[in-house]
Amino acid sequence: MHKIVDRLIFNPLFVIVVTVLVTAGIIGLRQNSKRLYLSEMNVKREVQDRDRVKAEVLELTAKIEQSNEPLVKDKLIRNELLHQKEGEIVIKLPTVKPIIEEELEEMEMENWQKWLELISPQFIGR
Repeated sequence: MHKIVDRLIFNPLFVIVVTVLVTAGIIGLRQNSKRLYLSEMNVKREVQDRDRVKAEVLELTAKIEQSNEPLVKDKLIRNELLHQKEGEIVIKLPTVKPIIEEELEEMEMENWQKWLELISPQFIGR
């Protein structure tokens, strides 16, 4: 019996068959490992998406609750829709864009100064 087992184990065909089976098993395990890793990444992404959506829902719920307050409704009616209460006069002021200092400086410069700055900045001292 011992000789038969030795012959079988040391037979080149047996070694090749075992090698092929082990290699196929290793390849299968690697593919399963890759699939598992991709599944984990997908689960993490879905959890992040779920958390983001939960935060959005909470934020929107808070906005809905806030918009149901009478003061907010009154502010919306007055500011956006320009409605008024009895005896009030509503004046809508236009929105004014603030002037930046650089724009103010450019507006104060005359054309020859702008050309001089464009051609050679060292003459102006900038």
